[in-house]
Amino acid sequence: MTPPPVSIAQIAAVVVGVGVMAAGARLMVLGRRIEPGQACEPPLPLVGAVRKSTILTLSICVLVLGYHFAAWAIPHWLALHVPARRWWMLVGGVVLAAAGSVLAERVERE
Repeated sequence: MTPPPVSIAQIAAVVVGVGVMAAGARLMVLGRRIEPGQACEPPLPLVGAVRKSTILTLSICVLVLGYHFAAWAIPHWLALHVPARRWWMLVGGVVLAAAGSVLAERVERE
């Protein structure tokens, strides 16, 4: 059985997913340039000045979201993904990881 043809909307969704993954990779590169124990300069939007571990956690979260967005667009190409009907579990896990990392850093600073 041949898979259905790929639509323009699916290609656009894959491009968006790859763009989100690129943002996560850029964030990871930024995190690797920061000295351990030092806060990033300039501060990240929405999060503020955070240290290396939090930036790396956020970058992995962004990478995972971008990958799944692309994988949901064309499931027969990227079969390894959380089922689309369970999107809330993926988003919940990413939000918990990101919020937990930011919160732990705030508590440690105070």
